[in-house]
Amino acid sequence: MMKRTLLIMVVSMIVSIMHAEIATIKDIKENPSKYKGEVVTIKGLVTRWVPGKENTTSHYLVEGDYGFTIQINTAQVSPETNYKYEITGIVYIEPDTGEPFISEQGRTNLTLPAAATVPDEKSGGNTLMIILIVGVIIIIALILVLLFRKPGGSKAKGEPADIDEDFQTIKLSAAGDPKTLKFIPGELKIISGTDEGKVFKIAGYPTPEGNIVTIGREDIKGERGYAHIRLMEKTISRKQAELIESNNTLKVKNISKTNLTIVDGVQLQPDEEVEIKPNSTIKTGEVEFQYIL
Repeated sequence: MMKRTLLIMVVSMIVSIMHAEIATIKDIKENPSKYKGEVVTIKGLVTRWVPGKENTTSHYLVEGDYGFTIQINTAQVSPETNYKYEITGIVYIEPDTGEPFISEQGRTNLTLPAAATVPDEKSGGNTLMIILIVGVIIIIALILVLLFRKPGGSKAKGEPADIDEDFQTIKLSAAGDPKTLKFIPGELKIISGTDEGKVFKIAGYPTPEGNIVTIGREDIKGERGYAHIRLMEKTISRKQAELIESNNTLKVKNISKTNLTIVDGVQLQPDEEVEIKPNSTIKTGEVEFQYIL
């Protein structure tokens, strides 16, 4: 959900920038109906600030090339007079006078004094717009890389790439890379502790007994590491338990003799195994999972 929200925000930002039309004040003043309701970006010199009174909006006047002036309505703090600004906003037309004005959405102080020469608005604006679009595209690319990159960096061949960005109490490996692994139906959801609410899929390593996922504090390397849930809690044994999937049945087998495994509130004895059903809970030390099918 957070990734989706972030993507929507980023996409909205670039769409807004790309739809902000570069215009001169002269263009808007001479043909206000063309720009009515459009998002535009203009450049000009702030010549006057008029603070709002009761039930009125503050505004300021901006002068562009050729001596044309337009009113900018704003809810922001006053701009510096006699300085050049780039302003983005929506064009409206005053019903009584037919004069266009801009409802400000954002502004950038270009810090050019009044004595400085004001360059052509359209050519400078187009260049700036290209820079903005390229910059936003780069930002989006970086965000997408961060959001959807495969967990873990470069590893030696045969070693699992640890997934440790999203979890604090467990470490997983990039299950699914070795061809021999078998994904076990359903998912495990952490229902207590620091990682509460996080969900992940599991894959088993084929054995004559069935497809096995090991659980424990042990750090397993190689291909079997892809079928291992490494628990970081100190109250967990190095070899804590096993998930065994065989003939469409999933069981939990307690391996530890000191830190026992609890399934649906029942404590398993060493080497005892029990079938788990959808919504069954598995507790090992301070970490508790729920099996979701």
